[in-house]
Amino acid sequence: MNREEAARHVVDTLRRRVWLGGRAARDVSLNQPLGSDGLGLDSLGVVEFLVGLEGSLDVRFPDEFWSRGPRTVGDVVDFIAAAGVQTVAEPLAPAPHSAPPGSARGSGVDLVAEAMREQGFLRGLRWTLARVAERYGRTVYARQRQLVLQRDLTGAPLPTLTASLPLEFRAATLGDQAALDRFWPASRRDYWLRLFRDRIAAGSHCFVAVHAGEIVGIDWVSGKRADTALIALNVEMRPGSCVGENLFELRAHRRHGIGLALIAYGLAEARRLGYERQVALVSAWNQRMLITATQLLGFRQIGEIVTTWRFGQPRSAWQVGGRAGVGGTLNL
Repeated sequence: MNREEAARHVVDTLRRRVWLGGRAARDVSLNQPLGSDGLGLDSLGVVEFLVGLEGSLDVRFPDEFWSRGPRTVGDVVDFIAAAGVQTVAEPLAPAPHSAPPGSARGSGVDLVAEAMREQGFLRGLRWTLARVAERYGRTVYARQRQLVLQRDLTGAPLPTLTASLPLEFRAATLGDQAALDRFWPASRRDYWLRLFRDRIAAGSHCFVAVHAGEIVGIDWVSGKRADTALIALNVEMRPGSCVGENLFELRAHRRHGIGLALIAYGLAEARRLGYERQVALVSAWNQRMLITATQLLGFRQIGEIVTTWRFGQPRSAWQVGGRAGVGGTLNL
């Protein structure tokens, strides 16, 4: 497939899978970024676009393609043309954006079905096996790769992103504990509420999204350290840095862009509080979060952490910029 053919297929995938109705007729420039500054795709739209291309072309975009920073339509076209794809299948029909009325979401069966629907059977099966191995395989051997991302808070304008629901944002207080019960299953509720109290006491910042008087999203920003106890690595923030982590959306209100809007609010608040940069640790298998962070929120990859578990004991090797090490303390 040459570049002209690749460009036609990319635009056709946008129009048939992502843009519906009147938007499908809009012009597309190869110089346009995929995110809000160009095509205006949200996180779900970018993932739909990616899944449509991979499913119809039998090609996979590696993590490194997205982690370099915001990509344009032309970048996608060039990658496909260079991949040497020979045949073009019919673009897949759009995946539903929400579960049917009355259906349950969030169980293991639902998550597996969603993965297979969005990624295709084989990739969905790999996703399922990886999650099972991650959960149970650490008793013998497991390996996890996390990408270290960073967003500058002093230069380019910060993203302004809105959800499909009217939201108000504010800092959380200890008085919000009762409203947070529904975010976690009963088996983990005490742990997260205790962590909530400990983090507030330690000076971390918890931001919440509120819809119709109800807290529907939570996001944490800390200027001290990341929560990395499970990988046997201390990740400390250097002066001017903060880390964003543990984003939660209330299950009943997912798929409305709440988490994305809350992260954007947290970036603006972090800058207001005097931070110069925000970092995030994203699992390499979490391509949706990786694409969201790099294409819509302006993060770029600055390093990686690879953790190996042998008989339940973790060992983490890291590389950030020109620095590298095993265990110990990583200053970001």
